[in-house]
Amino acid sequence: MKILAVVYHAESNEYAMKALASGKSSFARVMDFINRIGELSGALLLAGPESPPEWPHAVIHRDHWSMKDVFDSIASTWADDGNVDAVVYVRSDCPLLDSALAVRMISDFRKYRAEYHFADGLPPGFAPEIIRPRILQALSALCR
Repeated sequence: MKILAVVYHAESNEYAMKALASGKSSFARVMDFINRIGELSGALLLAGPESPPEWPHAVIHRDHWSMKDVFDSIASTWADDGNVDAVVYVRSDCPLLDSALAVRMISDFRKYRAEYHFADGLPPGFAPEIIRPRILQALSALCR
């Protein structure tokens, strides 16, 4: 089975595109992260009116995003690929994402047949959230 990586960029802070000490921006580090987490079916950027020019994957633009919009956009993208068993959701302004931790989380997610997984106890920005695609419609309905 494969992974759909989803990067939320619509409300990222102003530092997401600025170079950090290593020379790469937070956004570039997130791109590196999604390339190290496993076999990708694809990647999706949820962006505001403008998107970063170096994003090589699918982009959905909106002026405003609600959680319902996020779940619906992911579900509509996933509908074309029944081989996706995990949606890995991250923000573009998180330069400290740990790909080794994410790989272990994905393994546990699959082993225990979870529907949602996150790194309990860690601050936001160190690990992704992982969602089973089949629950996206239910999550969207809860947002009404």
